Amino acid sequence: MKINYKITEFQLATFILIWGIIWGIAFHFYTIYKVDFPIGDGGMFYIMVRDLQNINFHLPKYTTYNGNNIPFVYPPLPFFLYGIINLLTDIPILILFKWLPTIIFIICILFFFILSRIILKSYLLASISVLGFALHPTFFVWVIMGGGITRSLGLLFSLISLIFYYQLFTQRKWHFILFSSISASLLTLSHPEWALQTFGIIFLIWLLNKPDLNSLILGLSTILLIIIFISPWWIVILKYHGINPIFYAFNSGFRNFVNILPLLMLTFSEYMYFPIFSALALLGFLYNIIKRSYLLPLSMILPFFIDPRIAPQIIIIPLCMLFSIGIINIILLLPIWIKNNIYIEFNHKNNETLNLIWNNNYSKIILGYILTYLLLVSFAKSIIVSKNYLPNTVRESFNWIMNNIPSKSKFYLITGDYGFEGNIREWFPALSNSYSVNTPQGTEWLNNFYDRLSSSDPFEICNNQN
Repeated sequence: MKINYKITEFQLATFILIWGIIWGIAFHFYTIYKVDFPIGDGGMFYIMVRDLQNINFHLPKYTTYNGNNIPFVYPPLPFFLYGIINLLTDIPILILFKWLPTIIFIICILFFFILSRIILKSYLLASISVLGFALHPTFFVWVIMGGGITRSLGLLFSLISLIFYYQLFTQRKWHFILFSSISASLLTLSHPEWALQTFGIIFLIWLLNKPDLNSLILGLSTILLIIIFISPWWIVILKYHGINPIFYAFNSGFRNFVNILPLLMLTFSEYMYFPIFSALALLGFLYNIIKRSYLLPLSMILPFFIDPRIAPQIIIIPLCMLFSIGIINIILLLPIWIKNNIYIEFNHKNNETLNLIWNNNYSKIILGYILTYLLLVSFAKSIIVSKNYLPNTVRESFNWIMNNIPSKSKFYLITGDYGFEGNIREWFPALSNSYSVNTPQGTEWLNNFYDRLSSSDPFEICNNQN
């Protein structure tokens, strides 16, 4: 006699949510715990924090990084935050660079759950979305690195902004204006590309929620408040440099449209091996298109047209939600459809369809496999990323140069890396008190960015060809 076990959506969702959060925290902290230096990049930001401290937290006209007269126009909130924490606690800046991006990412997981719960209107779907978000390899690569001091804050305030703007344009209540404006202002002061991409998705939210004069006034009111809130920054920037550096940086993300290929070739996640995550997200994408629910599918496409360079990072937000839809609304119900020869919709208002899934062995095996797969891939990625830091021997050589070579000497570094890849070229000017003529970091704020970028690689090409 077969016994039918019962489970509620709350029970399963809570298990998956806790599973995702615990392992997400464990793997991200494992990545940085093993090393004695910030993962990946961050050299230029390290100098920018020091620049602020050296002039008592006034905005400098230029950063001293690498002697290129790079305008100090990068959104300054992260540099103020890290500089002030260092001043108040005496915790070394490099230690803060190592730990704080990961701590901020953990906070991001909680806000992503809130956003998913609001958009998907399902505790179970939101929990599975969090599972994909907390264990996604992209965030090991970009958010927790030393350069993640800006990207982590950009992600955090992007999520908070989307939460408030979604409620602003769906509920049309004026009390959301202030919170939307504050969160979007903090986003703008944290990371330029995350801000640009987030505003694009906010526009989609407005456009897909029956826009009228009232919602237009709500949106314009937040824009006005944002301009006012960030005015102490942009007034100084315009006074020092005008609009040109912002235009140069904005243009640096558009020219190379090879970055749109991940969308066309469906290789937009950094999953190793077979991309199960992307395949399930694609099922969710098609499901939403069929159901004429366009916000998440369009939120996956639009970023590649706004700024294709950072698009693979921003689309993780809608991808994780589509991933959950692909699992619950399609893949776990597939064995039920085959067994009963009938199409059944997942009903989130009661536990009937959930218990059909729970009492089907094939569905449980599929769910268990997905949970295990995400866990193993995330763990493998954490091991790989934990090796991507500046070894002590390299730092010792930088220190030797600082103590034995005249300051501000110029070096051409041959490291085997191209463009923005690699850490040696970025950290060298920050730790050696010398200049690297082929370090591209920061040159996106200067004219002829792509000429500068291409000129940094000829000797690397020669080196790799023997």
